[in-house]
Amino acid sequence: MKRRSILVIIGVVLLATGLAAQEGQQSWNFDTEKGGTIAQGFTNEVGEWKAIVDPTAPSPPNVLAQLAKNSGSTFNVTLVSATDYKDLEISVKMKAIAGSED
Repeated sequence: MKRRSILVIIGVVLLATGLAAQEGQQSWNFDTEKGGTIAQGFTNEVGEWKAIVDPTAPSPPNVLAQLAKNSGSTFNVTLVSATDYKDLEISVKMKAIAGSED
């Protein structure tokens, strides 16, 4: 996939984190993250994920950005550690800034 995307993740990619119940609400923003590093508690499973400054962030200054340029049907994935939800609702805000495939 030839894409450089900025993904602003508010209720992030939790789908692969398990099925046991965890109560309460959780949200993430990246306002206090050190720029140029993976956000605390997140992993670089596939792709290159870093916190970067983006003036259009829903809660400025930072967003979690996917910076890898991949070819073919590569799907970039970041996971959040210390989460274990069941029956969840998830909301993700994202902004594609380049690319020619989905």
